[in-house]
Order: sequence, then structure tokens, then C-alpha cells
Amino acid sequence: MSLTVNSWICSKYKPHFRYKIERIIGEGTYGQVYQVCDSANKRYALKKFKDLSNEPHETTISECYSLQALNHPNIIRPLDIAIENVSCLLLLDLMDGDLGKLIKKKLLQQKAQFAKKCIVKSEQIVQSKPVGLCRRIVKSIIRQLLEAMVYMQERHIFHRDIKPQNILYKIITKETDIATSYDDSDMDITVQFADLGLAKTFAPTVKAEADYGHHVQTMWYRSPEILLSAKTYQPAIDMWSIGCVMVECATGRPLFPGDCAFDQIRLIFQLLGTPSIKDWPGYNSTHLKHYNQLFPHWTCNHSLIHDMCHSLIGDDGINLLMRMLTYDPWKRITPVEALKHPWFLENQTLSKLTVQEEEKKQQSINLNQVNSNINNNDNCTKQHETRKNDVSLNDIIVYMEDI
Repeated sequence: MSLTVNSWICSKYKPHFRYKIERIIGEGTYGQVYQVCDSANKRYALKKFKDLSNEPHETTISECYSLQALNHPNIIRPLDIAIENVSCLLLLDLMDGDLGKLIKKKLLQQKAQFAKKCIVKSEQIVQSKPVGLCRRIVKSIIRQLLEAMVYMQERHIFHRDIKPQNILYKIITKETDIATSYDDSDMDITVQFADLGLAKTFAPTVKAEADYGHHVQTMWYRSPEILLSAKTYQPAIDMWSIGCVMVECATGRPLFPGDCAFDQIRLIFQLLGTPSIKDWPGYNSTHLKHYNQLFPHWTCNHSLIHDMCHSLIGDDGINLLMRMLTYDPWKRITPVEALKHPWFLENQTLSKLTVQEEEKKQQSINLNQVNSNINNNDNCTKQHETRKNDVSLNDIIVYMEDI
């Protein structure tokens, strides 16, 4: 079934399922997303899964099942479903975009703002806001995602592919819309998990683990146990991804933009330190297929973490982040525990003016740094998207052993 602009889509089994295709607004591995409108000119998003074989793909079935089983304001909800032959169509609420595009838009707006209002000389520092979204917005986004995770895990489902591109947003206050204004301190936002094609049910038994497969999570947001091919894993992998998303929202840059599995684990170990048996009892060859004692020994770079995040998310934010990025999955903070963290209580009694004054004291950056962040982010994204296959971590480890 092919969809073209200005064509109408309808189902012979659902006569009311009739919408006009206006434009394509996104495309992924397993499908395309279109903007459509009905006869009343109300707009929606229509997701069409690619026809990869003579029967629906496993991820298509998984996403349809997960979406029908879940009903939460922070999880995308299908308004209608139609199946024609092997094609599956989902009608969804139309959102403003995904979180990755929002972060990039903020970077571009900052660059334009600095170029317009600031004359930056060589090595001159200008007082400005942080590179990413403001702390209040980051906190709102993470809280909503955690609430959705609590809901999913209560129903024994975990996402397995959390990243900014799979989180949709909608501006709910237009007074100072980030789409048209540099200042996002007064805007409100709602976010929703999308793309649940890799979502999976898990055993509810305490400390139950199962082999769910390792072709999950996008590289930059992949947890250490997945990177090192743990024999089993659990829903804690989603909390690692949330930590990575939290930093990216605050700084405007991915936390671990690795080029391959080996580079990814190197970046993690260099920042957080190489784990020990004390840090992670499962860090051994018995539990991890790609464990190797020849990994270089790094210590946690606390000063870099502080310099990178303190002015953006504060001490409590760093504490929450480090608990999300705990190596041992059993010690990693849960969504329920995270929602009770003191970071979410910060500034609740302060006025908007006080919050704005506090934010103005945050990180000093110059125009060159903003350009560098945008260019680095774009370059990393291009490298990541053009890489079709991950380099085998096992092959690299064998090579290290030979040396």
C-alpha cells in the first residue's frame, strides 16, 4: 500500500477510517509517519509500518500490542488502527515533534541570539543561559517520563529503546513558545513515549531475569550490561537511557556519542570509571559475554561531571543522574524511587522570577562553544546514522588479547 500526498486513505473494514495525506513528517527503520486530516479538517499523525515481508514484522505486532495495552497521558495512544493485507496503520495524536529536534532547535536559536546581541571577541566569555533546555523544563520532562515508566513497569512492560527521537513533545503554553522564542523559562511542555516496537513484557518475580535478546537500545543510550552482552537483563536498562536523555536535555549534547560498541563502553568507563566487582558483582566473564580483564582501568571523573552538569541541574540533579547511571542494575535507582528524589522538590516554592534569576547565574559560554556544540552534535549524529553495523566488541577484545 503506497501513500502519496493529497491522496485519501481508508479501510474497507473501517469505513470511518478516512483521512487525507498532507505531508510526511518522519521516517524510521520500520515505517513512515504522515500528517493527515479528516473531513472536519482536524489533523492527526498516521504511522504506516513498512512492508518487510508477506506478514507483519515482529516489531509491528509488538508496538500495536503495547499501545493497545497502555493508557497513560505520557505514552502515545492509538486513536484508530487499520490493517490492509500486511500493512498496518496507526492513527495518533499530532504532536509538535520529537525531543531530539527540540534540543537542536534550541541550539540553533541560541546561536542566532548570540550572533544578534553579542559581539564576541577572541576567547571572550559572555554571560548566558545553559546550552540545553532550562532546568525547570528538563525536570518536567524527566518527571513525566518516569511517571510513564512506573505505569509501564506496573504492567510488566519495558520500552528498551528510550532516546530523544522516541520521545514526542507538545508545547502546552504558547506565551513564550520555544518554536519562536529563545526564552523557554515560561513555557510548559508535555511529552510522550513513542515507538514501542522493541517494548517487551518481563517476569514480575522479584529478581527474575530472562534472555530477551540484545538487539535493543540505540547505541548512545545503551546500558553497560547490553553493551557487554549480559546473559540476562532487566527493566533497569531503561533507567540508564533516561539518565542519558536527562544530560542531553540539559547540555544539548549526547552524553556518550560512541561510534561502535567498543567506543561506547570506552566513553562510559572514561567518565564513570572502570567498574569493579565491588561496584558491580556481575562484572565478570560468567555473566558478561564480552567482559575482558584487559579493559584499561579508569577512575570516575567527578570533576568533569561537575563541570558539565552542576550549573545546569545542580547537586541534587547530579546525585539523581549518578544513581541512574549506576553500573549494577540491581542498585540502579527505580522510577518509583527517582520520583521521590529531592531534585524534583527544588524550587517548588520559589516564584518564577526567582527561578529565572537563578538560571541567569548558570554556565558562562561563548559563541564559539555554541558553534562547537552544534557542529559536534551534527557530526556525531551523521556518523551514527551512516554506520550500518556495529563493530564487534568481541573481535576487538580478541585483537587486544593478541597484542
